[in-house]
Amino acid sequence: MFLSETILSNKEILIINNTNEENPDVEELNLFKAFLVINEGVNRNDNLTLDRTEDSIEKIAEIFVALKFSTADIGVYEDVNMELLKLGYVTSYKFEKLINFLKSKEEYKYLIEDLCQYFNQDNVEKLSANVDFLLVQVLRFKNNNSFKLRVEDEDSNKFLQSLTSSEIFAETDFLKLRNHPLYQINEFTYSIVDPFFVLDKFTKSVKFILKESFNKKNNLNEKDRTFFNFYNTKFSEEYLMKKLLDDIFFKKYYIKQNDSSGNDKQPDYYYRYNNDIFIFEYKDVLIAKEIKISGDIGQITDVLKKKFLVNPTDKKPIGIGQLINHIKAISENNFR
Repeated sequence: MFLSETILSNKEILIINNTNEENPDVEELNLFKAFLVINEGVNRNDNLTLDRTEDSIEKIAEIFVALKFSTADIGVYEDVNMELLKLGYVTSYKFEKLINFLKSKEEYKYLIEDLCQYFNQDNVEKLSANVDFLLVQVLRFKNNNSFKLRVEDEDSNKFLQSLTSSEIFAETDFLKLRNHPLYQINEFTYSIVDPFFVLDKFTKSVKFILKESFNKKNNLNEKDRTFFNFYNTKFSEEYLMKKLLDDIFFKKYYIKQNDSSGNDKQPDYYYRYNNDIFIFEYKDVLIAKEIKISGDIGQITDVLKKKFLVNPTDKKPIGIGQLINHIKAISENNFR
């Protein structure tokens, strides 16, 4: 990804005005040198230490987490094709549910309209069709080891253009590439820069598109978190999670709780069959890009504790902390 970002941010020299004759041997050697330079820079940023006098499994685990944390969402997997297949399905499912959620109330209509406008589409039906088309192309792209995507349909072409940028520059956590994961080769031909960034566009990035629309409608400043509270609670937890788990635990004789939104003493979702109990706490969180790429296990564990264990403001348990309390209450026969 560093290499892709560097090439695209210098495309005038390396692509458009490049007059060098092709020489595969020299190019392969230069690529190898480029990877060495990039790896040296990445490794230099890792703030990792290991006390050689202490055989510490915890320390080894911390180093492993720190090394993998920054690349966890860009496809560094043993079986990339299987991960893409699963993520492709999840992306399609989540985006479909998001559209259905926005259709559910008239007051959300402006969010749909702004979403369509962002992706250069006239209506949400065209938008959904083009998203599904692109997701299929991403899977085909990886399976066939092909990087080119050609479209001649006007609506599809407009849609793909919304995912490109004429100006790419190096930025923390590849933010520019995440927002524009396609490169336009010519009028109808595109290249997929990174398939995982394409999937991210319709799960993570779409949240920020809606946030901008929400803030503009409600006259809120950029740092206001009202939208995230709305999105994470109303859509992610009460709509997406509940519909998914209701589809999984669907049989009439299953025991399930009624709505427990905002009640810390009840889990976000509860299901029981005889003596088998499943309890869920749902968290839709984002990690700051500076922490993701820090390579600093102290910063990483600190933010994970704040988002999944204990709220640093009021010291109340959240996520895992809530699950622990629920399990204690169940084992002590004191569960609501």
